[in-house]
Amino acid sequence: MLIIVFGLIMIAGILVGNYVPGIPQESRFRQRLQQVMLYGLLFILGHQLGGNEDIVASMSRMGLVGVVLAVVTMTASFAAVWFLRTLFDRRIKEKADD
Repeated sequence: MLIIVFGLIMIAGILVGNYVPGIPQESRFRQRLQQVMLYGLLFILGHQLGGNEDIVASMSRMGLVGVVLAVVTMTASFAAVWFLRTLFDRRIKEKADD
């Protein structure tokens, strides 16, 4: 149910952004408002997490899992980019040789 509410809020934001004139796409007001709202959401999330004793007790384990996931993800991304770049470079050289 909550995901439906979030989806509707996002769709409403898209519609307002597309059809309501008055605020330019790259306005300073819009950027500041987004920053303030983001900081507010982060504060509320931190407050909720800090109030949950089970989450606070398992923070060190979650941190280790997060670091491992970040390293594995970055390594896989670098490997994929290297592989694709090597593949495309070979194809470009083959076309240049023809």
